[in-house]
Amino acid sequence: GAPAYRPCPPGTPGLIGTAGPHVFSGYRGAPDATDRALPLAPDGTPWLVTGDVGTLDDDGALRFLGRAGDAVRSGGETVRAAEVEGAVCAEGAPVEACVV
Repeated sequence: GAPAYRPCPPGTPGLIGTAGPHVFSGYRGAPDATDRALPLAPDGTPWLVTGDVGTLDDDGALRFLGRAGDAVRSGGETVRAAEVEGAVCAEGAPVEACVV
């Protein structure tokens, strides 16, 4: 089934979703795929789950953290590849990194 639609408190990582006239109405002939891709908010609005993870700040600005599939569990914590890459490159050397 579809992931449950639940807004996250500010600063709490969660799946990014979007809603509005720019969101497609579903997969033709594939209601199960549509249900997974477009969970409904409590008011019945379909939300497109992007597969990305982010946080909202207190003002509602979105901070992109990376792809949901780019995370691993390490020592009981969820570690995102993009965060590790950013930390490795924070001092300027190396200029680029890739976590696999």
